[in-house]
Amino acid sequence: MAIKKIAEYQHGNASLAFVDSDYVRGGIRTVASFSDLLALSSKSDQLKEDVTIVYVSNDNKYYVLSDEGNIGATGGWTDLSGIFSAAGATGVAGVTGATGATGDTGSNGATGATGDTGLTGATGDTGLTGATGAASTVQGPSGPSGATGATGPNGPINDLSDVNITSISDLDVLRYDDNSNKFINKSAFDTFMAAAETLGDFPTSGATLGDLDGNGIVGVPDLLLFLANFNNSIFDLSSQSITFTSMSSTPVSIQASSLNASNYDGQTNLSNLTKLNIGAQTSDNSVSPYDWLVNQTNDYIQFYTTDGSDISGSSGFAYFDNAKIQLANPTNLQTSVAATTDDTNFSLYCYIETIYSSSTQSQLELVGTYNVSDFDQTISVNQDAENPIVIDHPLFAVNSGEYPTAARIYFYVGIPEEPEYGTFTCSISNLKINITQ
Repeated sequence: MAIKKIAEYQHGNASLAFVDSDYVRGGIRTVASFSDLLALSSKSDQLKEDVTIVYVSNDNKYYVLSDEGNIGATGGWTDLSGIFSAAGATGVAGVTGATGATGDTGSNGATGATGDTGLTGATGDTGLTGATGAASTVQGPSGPSGATGATGPNGPINDLSDVNITSISDLDVLRYDDNSNKFINKSAFDTFMAAAETLGDFPTSGATLGDLDGNGIVGVPDLLLFLANFNNSIFDLSSQSITFTSMSSTPVSIQASSLNASNYDGQTNLSNLTKLNIGAQTSDNSVSPYDWLVNQTNDYIQFYTTDGSDISGSSGFAYFDNAKIQLANPTNLQTSVAATTDDTNFSLYCYIETIYSSSTQSQLELVGTYNVSDFDQTISVNQDAENPIVIDHPLFAVNSGEYPTAARIYFYVGIPEEPEYGTFTCSISNLKINITQ
């Protein structure tokens, strides 16, 4: 039964609408997309077949509800864009009205007369040129010299421009170096051996004065070695070695590793390993012109010639062709493991760079694998004291007939990644290297 109104309904504010078309059955409304049009099925009571028109703003089209039973389907709506977009016929143009009469043009004002140009004044006479002053070659007297200041105190000898002192040790002497054009500090024994090499009548030393076989003990074998090599060429690596010893370094920490238990001891890629720090030597056992250098910034040990020449067999040192690195006792690593429940395995690698005049060749060699069971532990790298570890790669290999100018030695460690690992810390606590055949 319909409810009849007794009068016309109006909004309390005369400027506002009383009813919105969205809520009148059959009213016109607007939605954003066609999917929103189909969603009007939930409001079917507000829609009326053949009356409800909806504008879809995304498509810029109008649709009329043509099938009330299919509001939620495409077939329930008819596209009215053809009707609404069709342009109506253009109406007949109206008659053009007559053009109004043109008004009178106003008159221009009179232009005033141009005034007369004034007279130009007369140009004055040019003045006389003054006389040039006489040239003078007389130099004024020099002022008195200031008093000479007091002589300052003498600075350290290493402040001199032609002196370069590094890692100084007791009994070192200054010796001129042709390669750097400076005086450098060397042990007295090294200086003596350099002079002996020049004479060509003295065998090379080991790590200690009189220790010619490099075993750390001065004994009868050293005397026999001296007699056997008397008058022989110095640096014969077939019978003795060049020794570099007493090194230590700061620890490095490894908190993560990309290696696993099956490949930590078979690496060929340095990016998977961690480089150990290299500290400076406490003694110098080189013989000029062949020398050691420790580069603590880049962590390598370098064997090179101080006079800039290559390590050449043509100079009488053909035994360098097969020279190799020997790790002798005592060579130790100091290790520390945090937050682990099981033993820790790790591997030690030696990385060799051989440097030529125009290229560099490199080789990564496994030194050995080790096991750490305690929180802090000292590991002996050379676990077999009777058979020192020899890196089976020639340190000064000849490349296409070219002898190298230097060789560098680095040390790397690798650990497998396992859940029980915390932080693994490792450093060189003592290092002894022999260069031997």
